[in-house]
Amino acid sequence: MGGAMKDLKHPATIVAAIALFVALGSGAAVASGLVSGRRLVDHSIPEWKLTDGAISSLRGQQGPAGVQGPQGLQGPQGITGMTGPIGPVGAAGPIGPIGPIGPVGPIGPTGPTGDVGPIGPIGATGPIGATGATGPQGPEGPKGDTGDTGPEGAQGPAGPEGPEGPSAANALAQALGLVAWTSDPALISTTIVDSSGSIHGAAVWLNQGETINWLAELVVTDGSGMTHGAFAIYDANLNLVAQTDDSPSAFQTAPSDSWVKLPLASPYTAPTSGLYYLVDLLAGSTVPKVGIVASNASVLSGANLLPTGVPREVGGGSGFSAFPSTLTNKGSGLTRCILAG
Repeated sequence: MGGAMKDLKHPATIVAAIALFVALGSGAAVASGLVSGRRLVDHSIPEWKLTDGAISSLRGQQGPAGVQGPQGLQGPQGITGMTGPIGPVGAAGPIGPIGPIGPVGPIGPTGPTGDVGPIGPIGATGPIGATGATGPQGPEGPKGDTGDTGPEGAQGPAGPEGPEGPSAANALAQALGLVAWTSDPALISTTIVDSSGSIHGAAVWLNQGETINWLAELVVTDGSGMTHGAFAIYDANLNLVAQTDDSPSAFQTAPSDSWVKLPLASPYTAPTSGLYYLVDLLAGSTVPKVGIVASNASVLSGANLLPTGVPREVGGGSGFSAFPSTLTNKGSGLTRCILAG
């Protein structure tokens, strides 16, 4: 039954059924069983067999508009139309400003030479020209007689003073790489053990500008329990000008028969040429034995003070723990050997 209803819902089936009813004249024809709607084949009654009223009744009401479909592709460009006719000529515009002046044209050819004018008056004489170059020197004439000797001229000023050369006393020391020494080390012939805290030394000559960086003395046997050990430089007036740091350990750890060399706290440059003194200060339980040139109190105490009153060797006594700013010379019976480099 459901399938039959589906068939009746087809527009063609409906049209055919209605046409049949109309053709038979009424619903009685259907009831008579002459033609059953089931026996009608779909699409079997053409439209021309229906009346106009039947055809009109088959048309339903217009449905709502469907959704607008997507825009179709743009069609090809049309053919360019023909060029229109030329329009009329417009009115003339105003006259423009005058343009810039063009470049000057080339110079024309020179005209023919005119007639020569009359000769003018003679001008004034010009100035004398510069003297010409000297001609080559002529041959030398014969030598004349020698004239009398003229008076002797005044003596010219003295030339600048040359640099001061090494003193004779330090020539060998400087040749050996030192600056100075109080005595030649080759003259060391004996040893001495000083009293603890004693100061001993000797004179040297220094030239202006000579610089001393260190001092040294020969230690034959180390000391023990050392509390002080140092070297110093005094000027001619026995004023302290330079010294080493206090290094007592250096005098109790040095190898036997070796030089104990201590640097000055600051290098010392002699401000003037003259006499200076190199001295030592040794203090401890056992003062080290040092090498010296000579030791003779009965002789050297007088020999070390020269007739000029200037000491050759100096001694400050004992009991010192530091170098005094000014050393008082108490005399010395020793000849010390201290090197300066």
